[in-house]
Amino acid sequence: MGDAAQSAAYFDRYSALQSLWSTHHYQSSLSEMEVKYETAKKETEIERQQHVIARAHFHRRGLLAGVVILFASLLVLWRWSVHKRRFAAQQIKQLEQEKQLIATHALLEGELQERSRLARDLHDGLGSILTGAKLNMEQMLKGAVLDDYSLSRYHAAFSLLDSSMVEMRRVAHHLMPASLTALGLKQATSDFCQSVPRTTFKYYGSDTRLDPQVEAMFYRIMHELVSNALKHSRAERIIVQLGS
Repeated sequence: MGDAAQSAAYFDRYSALQSLWSTHHYQSSLSEMEVKYETAKKETEIERQQHVIARAHFHRRGLLAGVVILFASLLVLWRWSVHKRRFAAQQIKQLEQEKQLIATHALLEGELQERSRLARDLHDGLGSILTGAKLNMEQMLKGAVLDDYSLSRYHAAFSLLDSSMVEMRRVAHHLMPASLTALGLKQATSDFCQSVPRTTFKYYGSDTRLDPQVEAMFYRIMHELVSNALKHSRAERIIVQLGS
C-alpha cells in the first residue's frame, strides 16, 4: 500500500507470531513426544515387571514341582524302605520258624530213635533175660522136693517173674509199639484201645501209611489223651476217633 514503515511493522509482527507459533508447536510436539516416551517407558517397565512376575511364577512353580517330586521320591523311598524292612522281618520270622521246625523235627527224630532203641533193648535184652530166668526156674522145680513154705515162695517168685515180664512188655509196647512200626497208626491205636477198659476205637478214611515220625507223634498224643482221661475224668466211656 506504499507504507514501508507499516509493512515493516506487519512483517515484524508476522515474524514474532511465526516464532511464537513455532515455539508453541515445538513445545507441544516436545510435550507430546515426552508423553509418548514416558508412556512407552512405563509400558516397557510394565512388560518388564510382568516378565519378572512371570519368571517368578515359573520359578515358584518349578520349585513347587521340585518339592513335590522330591517329596514323592522320599515317600517312594520310605515306602520301599518300610517294605524292605517288613520283607526282611518276614524272612527272619520264616527262618526262625524253619529253624524251630528243624529243631523240633530233629528232637522228634531223636526221641523216636531213642524210644525204638529202648523198646528193642527191653524186648530183646531184658526180655530174653527174664525168659531165661523163667525157664531155669521151671527146670529147677522138676525133680525137686520142696516143703509147703518153700513151694509157696517159689510160686510167688515165679508169679513175680511173670508180672515183671508182662510189665516189661507193657513198657516196651508203650515206648514204641511193634504194631506201629510194622502195621501203622491205625492198628497200633486199635491194639492200645483194646487194652484199655471202657475205650472204643473208630477209624475213618483210607489205610494209607503216614510218615513214621507223624504216626509216632499222633500215637503219643492219643496215648497221653487217653491216659489223662483215665486219670482225671470219671467218664464211663472213652471214644478214640482217627480219620485220614
